[in-house]
Amino acid sequence: MQRPPLAFLFVLLLTGTLVAGCTGGPGTGDGMETTPATSPTTGTPPGEEPEKRWTNPYDFTIRFDAAQAYDDVLWQIYTDPENRTGDRYRIPGSPETQEVAAWLRDNLEAALAPIGGTAEESRFDGATYYGLDHGPDTVERNTCKPGDERRERVKDLTFINVIGRTHTDQVGLIIGAHYDSKLTASQDPDHAQRDEPLLGADDGASGTAAVLNLARALVHDTPDIPLTFILFDGEDGSEDCHPLAGSLHHAQHGIPEDQRDSVLGMVLLDMVGNASAEFRQLRNTINYVTSGGDTVSSTWLTYHIWETAAAMGVKAFKNQTTSPVIDDHIPYLEQGWSATDIIRFEGGFPEYWHTTSDDHTAVSVVGLEQVGVVVEAAVRLYGEEREG
Repeated sequence: MQRPPLAFLFVLLLTGTLVAGCTGGPGTGDGMETTPATSPTTGTPPGEEPEKRWTNPYDFTIRFDAAQAYDDVLWQIYTDPENRTGDRYRIPGSPETQEVAAWLRDNLEAALAPIGGTAEESRFDGATYYGLDHGPDTVERNTCKPGDERRERVKDLTFINVIGRTHTDQVGLIIGAHYDSKLTASQDPDHAQRDEPLLGADDGASGTAAVLNLARALVHDTPDIPLTFILFDGEDGSEDCHPLAGSLHHAQHGIPEDQRDSVLGMVLLDMVGNASAEFRQLRNTINYVTSGGDTVSSTWLTYHIWETAAAMGVKAFKNQTTSPVIDDHIPYLEQGWSATDIIRFEGGFPEYWHTTSDDHTAVSVVGLEQVGVVVEAAVRLYGEEREG
């Protein structure tokens, strides 16, 4: 991804979780193992408990399993997750992406089956993507122009969104993340590495792991609202020429006309796995002006999540605003739905962003937990408020 001109005040971020019980995936909880020096998941010395970063002030049980989520990150980025070896890149159109998408679908389906939920793959090609309304000028500016050979490559790609729903006849609250990884490490400090693909542990795999583990958690004492869990393909990369592919397609064509009124809002999780992350409220999740000139307010949704974090003592959520970010929530705002983005963006991205350093060391159990428990609690509270 490239930053658009400063005059636009935008940053273009073109940056799964797995369900225990399906064959071929983790579920061992071994994300808490230690090395001789420090724990790879918490950064704390062996034998020491990681810092407790949250409390539950509510009368419901919070079930988010961060250790499982960490295992799920490892599975997405390594073919041998136990030993952290065998790079698994989720580059759109690749055999690895097809494998990961199928695994995500199977695990999501297994998670939702106890409450009669469903999961499926939604496929579309690059030519269809280029026929979509790309909405914000900043997205169009960072999409390769006609005649660019990279754009021609994209036309031959097949993108795969993975979608799970608790109610087959309603959309409800959408909880999403992108699972793809970037074609090139365009920000790597070692210029010799800039043509290498990314593992995308935090930038993609962490949000996916969180979403799928939220699906696992929320099938217990399920909130009385429809829930849609979606894992996007093709989010990453102005250089890759398909920014926001999965979310643009789903927002514009993935929801049947007779179900569009059932959308309650959209919560996006992106780069949520690092223990030192801070999450600020993006200016374009508060009051967003669409390309057609309409204003869409997401104040209620954003504040609801950040106020939940404050009540739980999760200090990573800062009651501050920061610069707008173009991410997978934007296509939903463009359709007039409230949407918010939980993303590590502190006026800039972390040093491992779009570099070969975005591996398992950029993600931790502690980081995944502090986001997962907040979103789960916020969804449960929202369900209680709707029911009341």
